[in-house]
Amino acid sequence: MKYIGLDCHKQYDFATLIDSETGEVKSKKLAHTMEEFKAFIGGKSNSRMVIESCWNWYKTYELAKDLVDEIILAHPLKIKAIASAKIKTDAIDSQTLAQLLKADLIPQAHLREADNRVKQKVIRHRAFMVAMRTRFKNKVNDLVNNRLLSPTVEEAKPKNLFSKRGKGENGVAWLKSLEWSVEEDKKIFESAMRLIEQLSQEISVSNRMIDDIYRRDKDAQLLATIPGIGKTLAVLISTEIDGIGRFKSPSRLCSYAGLVPSTHSSGGKTYHGKMILEGNRWLRWALIEAVVPASYADAGIKQRLEALRRIKNANVAKTIMARWLLKVVYHVLKDGRPYVPSELRDVSRSRLSIALASS
Repeated sequence: MKYIGLDCHKQYDFATLIDSETGEVKSKKLAHTMEEFKAFIGGKSNSRMVIESCWNWYKTYELAKDLVDEIILAHPLKIKAIASAKIKTDAIDSQTLAQLLKADLIPQAHLREADNRVKQKVIRHRAFMVAMRTRFKNKVNDLVNNRLLSPTVEEAKPKNLFSKRGKGENGVAWLKSLEWSVEEDKKIFESAMRLIEQLSQEISVSNRMIDDIYRRDKDAQLLATIPGIGKTLAVLISTEIDGIGRFKSPSRLCSYAGLVPSTHSSGGKTYHGKMILEGNRWLRWALIEAVVPASYADAGIKQRLEALRRIKNANVAKTIMARWLLKVVYHVLKDGRPYVPSELRDVSRSRLSIALASS
C-alpha cells in the first residue's frame, strides 16, 4: 500500500510517499500539473492520499482524485493537536501526514463534492457583493450626516436613505436632490452611488443564479417553509449542511455550526461561557439572521424569543433561538417534511385532545 501526504500551497504541493511493501520513502515538490502527479504517484492500485484542508485544497483534489484509490481531507486543527512540531517545513508536514495516514490516525474533515463547492461559490460571491454595497451605503450615510442641512431639507430626510417607495419615503430621490457645497464631496457621493447601483445589478444576477439552484435543491425547498428562512438563506443552509445524514443528532449539527457554549467542568462544577470559536460561521450567521424575521412570521417563535429576552441579554436570547431554529432545520430535513406553523400545531393538538376525550 502506498500512503501519500500532500502539503498544499498556492503555486505547488509538497508530497511524501511511503510504500509499506518496499519501505521506500520519497518526497518531491509537485507543480499543479497532471503529468507531475502521475509520474510521482505511479499506479493507482493500493494507494491512499491525505490532503490538509486549506483554502485551495479542491484544486489538488481535482488533480489527484482519479490517480489514487482514496483521498482523505484532514482537519487542520486536529492534525496540529496530534502532531505539533517546533521545526516546521514542507517536507516534515507532508511526511507527518503520510505517517498519520499509514497509522490510520487522520482526523477527517468533510470532503465536499464539486457541485456543492459551486453552490458555495455562488452564495459567497453574493454575500461578498452585499457586504461591499453596505460599505458604500455607509459611506454615503457618513457624507450626509457630516453635512449641515437646512431645517427644511432635514425635515424631509427619510429614515432610510436608500428606500425606493412612494414620494414621501423615496430616500434615493432625496439623496439625488441634495446640493453639495464642496465639489470633492459631490464627486465622492456620485462615485459611491454609481457603485451601489452597479453592485445592485450584479446582486440581481446572483439572485437569479440562486433561484436556479433553489429549483433543483429539494432540501432548500423544505427549509424555505421555516419562518425567517427565504430562498437565499435556504440555499445557504442546505449547501453548508451538505446532507443531513452527516449528523447523528440535532446537537451534532449545532456543534458543527458553533451554536453551543464553551464548557469548563472540573471538581464537580460546570461553567458555560461564550460560543465556541470553531464551527461553520456561514451556517451560524444564517440562523442568527433568520431569528427576527421568524419571530414576525410565527407566533410561537415570537413568544419563545420574548420569554428569553426577559431573562437573558438580547444577543444571548437571539443566539439561543438560532440554536432552536437549527434543531427545527434538522428535523425538517431528517423527516423530509415541511415546517408546520405553531398555530396549526396547536389546532392539531386540540383536535387530538377532543378525539381522545370523546373516545
